[in-house]
Amino acid sequence: MVHRPPFKSKHQPQVTIIRPLKGLDANLEENLESSFKQKYPNFEILIAIADAHDPSVPIANKLMEKYPLVKCQILIGNDNVGPNPKVNNLMKAYRKAQSDIIWVLDSNVYINPEALGTAVSIFENQKVGLVHHIPCGGLNTSFSGKLDALYMSATHARAYSALNALDLDSMVIGKSNMYRKSILDNAGGLENFAKFLSEDNEIGKAIWKQGYLHRIAPELCVQSMGKVTFSEYLSRRIRWIRIRKYVVPVATLLEPLTFLVVNAPVSAYFLAPYLNLSFYSFIAWQALFALASDFVMLSVTTQRGGNEFSSLQVLNLLLVWPVSELLAPFIWLLAILGSDIKWRGSTYRCNPDGTGTYLR
Repeated sequence: MVHRPPFKSKHQPQVTIIRPLKGLDANLEENLESSFKQKYPNFEILIAIADAHDPSVPIANKLMEKYPLVKCQILIGNDNVGPNPKVNNLMKAYRKAQSDIIWVLDSNVYINPEALGTAVSIFENQKVGLVHHIPCGGLNTSFSGKLDALYMSATHARAYSALNALDLDSMVIGKSNMYRKSILDNAGGLENFAKFLSEDNEIGKAIWKQGYLHRIAPELCVQSMGKVTFSEYLSRRIRWIRIRKYVVPVATLLEPLTFLVVNAPVSAYFLAPYLNLSFYSFIAWQALFALASDFVMLSVTTQRGGNEFSSLQVLNLLLVWPVSELLAPFIWLLAILGSDIKWRGSTYRCNPDGTGTYLR
C-alpha cells in the first residue's frame, strides 16, 4: 500500500469541502461530522442536497448548529447538466465554492481530522493536480456488508494502491478527491463530466492529461457499509465492473486471471510438477498465500482507518473470505453480460464511450 509520512503545510489556502448527500447512509452523522472536525484553520463546507425534503437535511442542520464557528451552507436542488446524478447534485456547490482547492467527499465516508491539512500540504508541489485517499470498508452489520468491506479493504485497496504507485496513468475513484478548480475549469469545468457515469475517473484523466500528477494522501477514507443486503452488494459490484469494462476494457477483461478459483488451477497445472507438489497441494498453498495477503491488507487498512484489528475481525475474515473468492467469477460474468446499472434508485445504461444514458 502507498504510504507517505504526514506533511505539515507552510501555507494554509482556503479549501471548499463539498459533501453531496442523498438519503440516510450508514453512519451519516459521524461521517459528515468528520468534515467539521478537520484540524485546519481555513475551510468552508458546502452540503449539496437535491431535495429539500431529503432525510439528510435535519442531520446537516444539527451539525451546523453544533459547530457554529465552521463556515457551512446547505445548497438545495440539482442543476441538471447531464445523466450523472452525483454531478448534477454537486453543481450548485461547485459554482458557489469560494476556493480554488475543492475537496469532494462522498456522504458515506469518514475521514481523519488531520486529512485536510495533510492533503493541502501535498499541493505545495505545483506539479500535483489531484490528491485522493484510498477507501476502505468500515462499519458493517450484515454478512453482505462484511463481503463489501473485505473487497474494499483488501482486494480493491491492494489494486488501487499498487496501480497508483506505478504512476503510469490516472487511476482515481471518487470517494475522496481534492483538486484545483482552476485546473478542472481548463478541461471544461465539472459540468463537462456529467455525461460520464464514472465522472471521478474522467476528471482524474483530464487533470493528468494537463501534465499534473496524482498523489495518494497517507490517511484512508473509511466507507461505512452498514446493513448491506446481498442484492445491494451484488448491485454495487456489478455497477463498478460494468462501468470499468468501457473505461478500462483490457484490464476488466483480464480481471478473472486475478481470481483464485481461476489462477490457482492454471498455476497448479503448469507449476506444480516443477515444485514436486501435487495438483491439489499447490492449490492449497496458493489459497493460503492469498488468504495471508488479504489478512495483511485488512489488518493494515483497518488500523490505518482508525480501528483495532481484533480477533473477531480475524474470525469474520475466515468466514467471509471463501465466499468472496467463490463469488468473484460469477459476479464478473453477470457484469460483463450486461450494460445497465442501478445507482441511487435509478437505472442507467453504460455506453461504450464511457457516457451514460438515463433509463428510468
